[in-house]
Amino acid sequence: MMFRGQKTRRGIGTGAILSVVLLLGLPADARALGPDEASELAGWVQAFAASFRFTGGDREDAARLEAIDECVDEMLFVARPFARSRLRSATVISKEIAFDVSEAVLAIRDAGERPLLVPLEGKPVQHVSKAGDELETTLKRDGRKLVLRTLNERGGEERVLTLSPDGKKLTIEVTIFADPLPLPIRYQLSYRRLTPPAR
Repeated sequence: MMFRGQKTRRGIGTGAILSVVLLLGLPADARALGPDEASELAGWVQAFAASFRFTGGDREDAARLEAIDECVDEMLFVARPFARSRLRSATVISKEIAFDVSEAVLAIRDAGERPLLVPLEGKPVQHVSKAGDELETTLKRDGRKLVLRTLNERGGEERVLTLSPDGKKLTIEVTIFADPLPLPIRYQLSYRRLTPPAR
């Protein structure tokens, strides 16, 4: 499955996002924001400024593995072991993640790694994954959701972040796509806030 405006890419390599895991060109709906829009977005994104701990347990981890297996089972038999191993290792669930907002930038920290700094106005940021893949990430607001999209030359990932009305629960919907994958891999992650909501 390819997203509208996405160029065809080869390979799997998604690397771990929030550095996480996954534009060599912005999609049509990810235009850079003006100063007023960026300021308004910064105020809204401030609600995400906190640390969160994974609460999905074995159930959500099993759902992740099942989604990978459904995709891999559609591949040629000889390709399955490598693809399954690569996808499982690239999507290991972060037990704790943190977000901070400062000077029109969203900082994303994953298990003590160096923070990924993503401009709020929609401009892409280039960075390198732990696996050495060159990545480009953008973020945008979609209603009550925060969308992080990361691509490299071999594949991509989109993460849709949603806070509960009280700000205590964070849900992340993950979609991984690549030209060689017979179908996208989709799963959901649940987190609970560790620090009080921003005021």
